[in-house]
Amino acid sequence: MATLYRRENGTYWINCTDRAGRRRRKSLKTKSRAKAEELFRTYLSELHTRRAGLPSSITVSESVIEFLGNCRALRPDTISWYRGRLAIWEEFAAGDTPLHAVNQTDILDFKYRRLDEATPSTVRGNLRALSALFNWAVDEGYIDASPITRRARSVKGGEVNNRIALTREERAVYETHLKDTPLWYAYMFGVYGGLRLGELCALEKSDIRGGILTVWNKPHLRFEVKDHERRQVPVEVELEALLPAIPEGLIVQSPCGGRWNPNQLGRYWQKTMTRLALPPARMNGKKRTYGIRPHELRYTYASRQIQEIRTDIYTLARRMGHSSITTTERYLHLFKP
Repeated sequence: MATLYRRENGTYWINCTDRAGRRRRKSLKTKSRAKAEELFRTYLSELHTRRAGLPSSITVSESVIEFLGNCRALRPDTISWYRGRLAIWEEFAAGDTPLHAVNQTDILDFKYRRLDEATPSTVRGNLRALSALFNWAVDEGYIDASPITRRARSVKGGEVNNRIALTREERAVYETHLKDTPLWYAYMFGVYGGLRLGELCALEKSDIRGGILTVWNKPHLRFEVKDHERRQVPVEVELEALLPAIPEGLIVQSPCGGRWNPNQLGRYWQKTMTRLALPPARMNGKKRTYGIRPHELRYTYASRQIQEIRTDIYTLARRMGHSSITTTERYLHLFKP
């Protein structure tokens, strides 16, 4: 919605959305607050008058057609750019779907499906065009708020698209090569416990009682784990088989027997992946890298829970320490057929 604000030089401006759906600042060319408020009320009155003649609801296809019709003042190649990207959204969302029925879950689903098919820069373009469409719809009064958040629009170059989960065959390779290395317990508790890098460094045998692994923030450590509240994760049979051989104290230890710092463990992990040339091999620019990243152990854990154990997403969110199911949905693009 439009808002009135004052800049540092004292002039008043309006934050608004133009007819092409792009965010704009409109200068009122006055330093008088009374005059600015009068002009702002006039602007809102004109806006509400225009909205009064619009239908109460609009479908996805109708919104795209009307939005493109309001882009006539733009350059032809810009209009063509919007048309091409919104056509992909229209095909995904089904044209007869009411625009007000689209929610943030639909946007995330669209983003991750596109990441399976296109590069991150292309997906950013899709989301930028979609954001313009929803901003226009908000300003026209078709919807109350845009379902696209800043987080939903965020696509890291190459990171999300390249995230993987290990298959059963790849897990067998990892278990064969890592069993006699200092990373063995880090791998097992990452894949079968879903622990983050810092949580692996903080993990002690006393945290496991009665078949439950408790993850919590330990004040005596120089680093903090991400979750400030305790969370409990059921110990799977693969981890239960390891417990008798684990001595009291730290579970994931450095080669000298001390506690890892998360950054040190991450560097040692990548060096070990390269030394053993573990799958998959990926190109990072002109450099070839081997193995999975430490955080992809959690992707593998989520993959197992969804595909093999058939855990529902709400239970999985609690076990992974996600405060919102929206965060867990980031992992779902790996499992779509």
